[in-house]
Amino acid sequence: MFMTLQDVIALILCIVAVPVLVLISMCLVYALGTLRRINGIVKKNEKNINDMVEILPGTIKEADKTIKSVNEIIEVVTPTVKNVSGAIDKTATTVSDFNTNVLQKVVNFGWVIDAVKAAVGFISEKFGKGHHDEDDQFDTQTGERKQTRAERKKKSKSYNSEQASTQPNESSAPVEEEQSGDAN
Repeated sequence: MFMTLQDVIALILCIVAVPVLVLISMCLVYALGTLRRINGIVKKNEKNINDMVEILPGTIKEADKTIKSVNEIIEVVTPTVKNVSGAIDKTATTVSDFNTNVLQKVVNFGWVIDAVKAAVGFISEKFGKGHHDEDDQFDTQTGERKQTRAERKKKSKSYNSEQASTQPNESSAPVEEEQSGDAN
């Protein structure tokens, strides 16, 4: 007895069909077990599920009211927020302008001070030494008033008179040295 091509294909299909049928039956058993577990969970929680189904429409209505209330508040607050935003922008602009103006005034004041310093330096340079009243001279290091020419002469005369009384031979030599030192 010889096998035809149809017989070989049928034999291969039978050999492959048996494991496929076993696999399908195992999947169906697993699915059935899963459905039984789900059914058990639903039965255990049936009361809670029913309560939720009854409460859900009221909760949805309350959520809708809350959303409407929030929308009304947002409609009222939005112009206020825009006004506050505008006020903040205006305040920031004012502060910026104030800072800019004050800074410019400080810079201008610095320029004025520099100009006055330059003028005072120029005047001191041109007219300062030997051309102003000696009564108003002060020592720049100690801050004390310098002696005037008249005070120095008076002191020199008293010194010379003391020297003349102690040493009659040297009468006027120290006075000339002091006076010649003052002329420089």
